[in-house]
Amino acid sequence: MKEYVIMDTEFNSTSNRAIQISAVRIRDGLHIADQFNRFIPSPDKFDQLHIIRTSNMRYSDYLALPSLQQTVRDYVAWMRTTIDIVGWSIEGDAGRIRETFKKGSHGIPKNWKFIDIADIVEKRYSFNATPPLQGLANVLGIPVNRTHNALDDCLRTFGVIKALESRDGKLF
Repeated sequence: MKEYVIMDTEFNSTSNRAIQISAVRIRDGLHIADQFNRFIPSPDKFDQLHIIRTSNMRYSDYLALPSLQQTVRDYVAWMRTTIDIVGWSIEGDAGRIRETFKKGSHGIPKNWKFIDIADIVEKRYSFNATPPLQGLANVLGIPVNRTHNALDDCLRTFGVIKALESRDGKLF
């Protein structure tokens, strides 16, 4: 696979509203060629505080965030011709991602293909359950930065893919 995108989203745990969409474009399976990272404004005060605290953002910067509709348009444009979207447990999030894109006035393009790394790892290594990304990253010696941050989870997922592939060959 020449190019793919690792995508992660963060959702509010009570409203299921997307609060962050992030992705990294991987070329030749070796390096990060580009990244997309966007927090999404929310009418919920809890979401606002969470975004400001976890991103270390000033309130004035939060108020300047683009809308969900603009974020979705920008993400689709950023994807360009890439169709393979890789993620940790992304199949479980696919429904929420589709709903977020609908709210953002844009459906998921039909040619996008979701590849769930957690599912591949679970089957390949005969785990009884999907291991958490954080736990597997720790075992593989991949540094953990912020938790509950979509961009950091994309980078962690890429680290897991690289570590496992260097040890055991291609995952997908």
